[in-house]
Amino acid sequence: MKKLFFIIVIFYCNDSQSQQIVQYSNYLENAFYLNPSVSYLGKNSLNLIYRNQWRGFEGAPKTTFLSYQSYLAHSKDVKSSSFSNFGGFIQNENIGAFRSFKVNFSYSYSFLLSANWRLSFGSFLGFQQLGLDVTDMNLFDSNDPIIDVSNYSLLFPDFSLGLTLSNNNNFFGISVKQVFQNKWIDITTSDMSKNQASVIIMAAKKLEISNITFLPNFILDFTGVFKPKIIAGLQIDYRDLLAGGIAIRNENTVLGQLKVRFAKNLQFCYAHDFSFSNILLKPLNSSEFMI
Repeated sequence: MKKLFFIIVIFYCNDSQSQQIVQYSNYLENAFYLNPSVSYLGKNSLNLIYRNQWRGFEGAPKTTFLSYQSYLAHSKDVKSSSFSNFGGFIQNENIGAFRSFKVNFSYSYSFLLSANWRLSFGSFLGFQQLGLDVTDMNLFDSNDPIIDVSNYSLLFPDFSLGLTLSNNNNFFGISVKQVFQNKWIDITTSDMSKNQASVIIMAAKKLEISNITFLPNFILDFTGVFKPKIIAGLQIDYRDLLAGGIAIRNENTVLGQLKVRFAKNLQFCYAHDFSFSNILLKPLNSSEFMI
């Protein structure tokens, strides 16, 4: 019965769209996923994430994510020149009977607009495999025409674009994810179900007082016919060794964040979501681990 709950959630709207873009709680550390133009100046980056959403519910979303970036400087003094970043990510998400697997390759180019400001643009290009497997589920109607068990997997192209403007203390980015709005008609036999493009705006400002850095941040996500998603947060960092953060999402959710740096090139991040549903009596807690 619990698994059936997630089938209802996925296909409840007139346009069946599921959870279109994965919502990572360590969004500052994983900004590259939201915007392919986010790049790391003069260093490589390897990130691994495991997210367990809505713990305690059978069939709840579970996500694994792996990303890598490597830079290529166009002169010896990378801080005063342009540079390129190559990389990509692999993402696997399970929500009840719904499956989503993505492989994206990335390229970004960054150059100086002035002595202080840098402009970057980038793109993701890859594929997404979507699937629906209801063979192990108890359906109200096993002959429901909207669910064709014989066709439960399909491969789509996936493309995203992004642009960022930044200096040492300010960051602004805008991106469009899932530019190709592929229909899922071969999965659900309904031409109303499809991917929706998301426009994501990100902004952050760094304020330093002695050894403590304050980082207020903001995210705005427009996805199809859904109500816009808004996240407003504050992260406090001590000497780039220990950081804590809190954020509020306009979906009855409070996010707590913790970051610990163990070495120059190794850090651990943990985030916990406290989501309060108008339907369920208990909170929908989520945990996320990132290395």
